[in-house]
Amino acid sequence: MSNGFALACGALGGFSGFLSEKFRSHDYLLGRRNCQEFLRSHFRVPATTSPLFSVVNPSLKSPGSPGLAPGSGPPSLPIIPLVGELATPERLPDWPKGAFQPDSLRAPATARLKQNLRPRASKLGASQLFLSRASEIRVCLSEKHGR
Repeated sequence: MSNGFALACGALGGFSGFLSEKFRSHDYLLGRRNCQEFLRSHFRVPATTSPLFSVVNPSLKSPGSPGLAPGSGPPSLPIIPLVGELATPERLPDWPKGAFQPDSLRAPATARLKQNLRPRASKLGASQLFLSRASEIRVCLSEKHGR
C-alpha cells in the first residue's frame, strides 16, 4: 500500500490507472491474489452440518485433511476448491514505484492542446490575440515552474 491506497489505480479518483500500464497490471495481480485468499479462507461452509457436503468422502472432513479451512473454529470445506497450480498462493505484487513519470505527458498534452485550442480560439476570434501572447505566456510559465 502506498499513500493510503491499496490499488495503484486508486489515486485521482481511480483515474491514475490510465497513467501507467504497470498500475493496471499491479491491481490485476492484486485482485487475483485477493480472490484466491477469499476462496481459500472465507468462501466456505461447515463441513459437518451442511447438506452440500453430505455426500463427500468422510476423510475430507476429518481433522488434518488438506481441504479443511486453516485455523481454529468448526471444520469447513471450500465451496470452490483451489486445485492444481491454483492452490499455490499468489504472491503480493510489488508496488509499481516510479512507473509513472509526469513529464511523459508534457509533449502529448501540448500537442493535443495546440491541435484543439487553436481552431476553437479562431472560431471565437481570439486566435490572433492568443497567438501573439503565446510566447509571453510560455516564458512566464517556464519561469514560474523552473523549466
